[in-house]
Amino acid sequence: MAVLRGVSDDVPRPIRELKAEIPAWLATIINKLHAKNPADRYGSATEVADLFERCLAYLREPTLMPPPFEIEPP
Repeated sequence: MAVLRGVSDDVPRPIRELKAEIPAWLATIINKLHAKNPADRYGSATEVADLFERCLAYLREPTLMPPPFEIEPP
């Protein structure tokens, strides 16, 4: 029960505190995935997969693809 209580009540440490080299755009996605309020999270795994596909396309061809949102250069 303590583990479940921790998941439901505790706010996870920001991922960039644990690993500073993680790009801000990825930390933003992770923070949204960790949101306690379901309304603040992505609507589906498909939405997250589509977002990662757009991020990957941008990282591969930054001159051809617009960033899906504010994104740090690789």
